[in-house]
Amino acid sequence: MHNAEPSESRTPITLYGTRWCPDSLRAQRTLEREGVRFRYIDIDEDREAEAVVLRTNRGNRSVPTIFFPDGAVFVEPGGMLLRSKIVELRERGLIAADSPLAPKPN
Repeated sequence: MHNAEPSESRTPITLYGTRWCPDSLRAQRTLEREGVRFRYIDIDEDREAEAVVLRTNRGNRSVPTIFFPDGAVFVEPGGMLLRSKIVELRERGLIAADSPLAPKPN
């Protein structure tokens, strides 16, 4: 069952997408490559998730729609924007800093 509250402590990032959308696949690969824990929900398979995307995007079925633990929501972000958000969340301590983007200790 889909949880309407996408920011859970175990998986603070929730990506709503579809398997056929290249932007959804690109965002998913970016998060995986950067070692970020996230929850992926296919809106073609989950009607509640589709409703979340429609509400968030004023009736548009825009994917990927990504919810972050600080309350930010990105819709169809480019790779650089997504990567900079990951860096910001790590610096703020909102996601784990144990992946390739983690800052090196001084």
